[in-house]
Amino acid sequence: MIDDKKLISAFIYSAYDSGYCGINLGLSEKQRHMELYKNHIKDGSYFPQKEINETQKKMMDLVEASNVRDYIYGGHFDVVKRRISEETGKDFCSAIKSPMTLLPAISCPIAFYEVIESGSKRIVGRNLFLGKLEKELSVLEGLENPKVGDIVSGHWNHFLEIVGDWKDLDKYKKISEDYINFLKDSRRE
Repeated sequence: MIDDKKLISAFIYSAYDSGYCGINLGLSEKQRHMELYKNHIKDGSYFPQKEINETQKKMMDLVEASNVRDYIYGGHFDVVKRRISEETGKDFCSAIKSPMTLLPAISCPIAFYEVIESGSKRIVGRNLFLGKLEKELSVLEGLENPKVGDIVSGHWNHFLEIVGDWKDLDKYKKISEDYINFLKDSRRE
């Protein structure tokens, strides 16, 4: 498990790198912010609190109401549902019937993986709740180095942290599993 500042930096970096989030910043500003997040993760340099407060106020209000992990591993699922509904003008169940909306519905919340391949800059994980789905995740310099067999979290195309020995893991795995089952059930209707 990593410290809160590295985790929030990795989470926002991965969201911006996805192309789905941070689009209101403009490309050069978004890239500048991403560099700040990456540098903080790498060497503990400047933590971009000012930039986070300016661009992620709603998220930080929710983080401060609980804590970073409660938001990322719990509350963010509700944020994703609300954002997709707002952007499509449809209720979440109707919106995810479209493959264009289903992708962010699956990718935007964190996911849990068992590591099946490990390298210094990337891992391959098997999603714990999507059957045999395997995903390659990049590992930013300065984060932990997961080994084969570790249980980790990922966000979009990036590894976040090793969570296998975390006391709250079952609680957050249940939230993730329930969300995935909801997506599956909604698509069948």
